[in-house]
Amino acid sequence: MNYEITQELPKSGHQLVVLLGTQNGVYESASLVQRMAAQLDILGAVLSEKTKLCEALVAENSYRLPRTASELSQGIRNALDACSDYLDTDCVMDRLSIEYDRTAPNKPTIL
Repeated sequence: MNYEITQELPKSGHQLVVLLGTQNGVYESASLVQRMAAQLDILGAVLSEKTKLCEALVAENSYRLPRTASELSQGIRNALDACSDYLDTDCVMDRLSIEYDRTAPNKPTIL
């Protein structure tokens, strides 16, 4: 659900409570809608805080991904080099869905 729509849903609920409150016989419905709108307000605040936390974690950990990918790639290269005497490197790479990086000849990358 779109974040803007999520913010407007509680507002609409509160407006509906006002409209229902002016009519006779719908007090229970108005009360139910009011409680639901209040819960949506709370959930919206929690969602906003969780979104901020996720964005902070992404920013904090984004620097780790390239280094980890580089270390993994180096480990694959080392393993392929170690096995090159008795295994066909191209066959192993095909089996593991690894291809050579086009920018660096003979350097494997994971698909």
